[in-house]
Amino acid sequence: VNKIVFEDTATKLTYILSFNDILALQSTLLISTYLSYDERVRKLMFFLKSWAAKNHLLVNGVFSTYLLELLIIQFLQIMDPPLLPPLQQLFLTKPQGTKEITKLPISDPLNPDKNFKLIEVNTYFEQKTDKVRAYMSKLKGTNSITLGGLAREFFKFYGYSFLHQSWSINIRKGKLCPKE
Repeated sequence: VNKIVFEDTATKLTYILSFNDILALQSTLLISTYLSYDERVRKLMFFLKSWAAKNHLLVNGVFSTYLLELLIIQFLQIMDPPLLPPLQQLFLTKPQGTKEITKLPISDPLNPDKNFKLIEVNTYFEQKTDKVRAYMSKLKGTNSITLGGLAREFFKFYGYSFLHQSWSINIRKGKLCPKE
């Protein structure tokens, strides 16, 4: 996979521009759909990325911006009431069990130029945000926590409540999963 990494000097945020990476494109579309669902998601993500950059957490492999995005999405999925649904589990505009298979070339890390094979990955997720909003409002009610409250609860959750030795995040399922 070819990529260019650059940093915005004003915000200190790192950006990665990749080429010929189908899964990265699907992941970007998924994150973009989550961002379009509620304005607080976009603002929280920008705030936390800026905070992480200013505190040098996005350098030297401590965190990637993608990992931080996944942590934020998972947090917003498991709060009560949830702010975000598991888009990969909703079938509002397509039949239950729909799969969108993407074939990805995987190579042997020891011989990257030889013996690569194709694996199939289900990249389906619900993309109609208006239908998702209607679905979410019928569940437990609307999450009305302010942006500041969301940031405080994010730090509280990952700083004090999340047992990283026992649990892993899984935005596909919209819940924490035990590590095996």
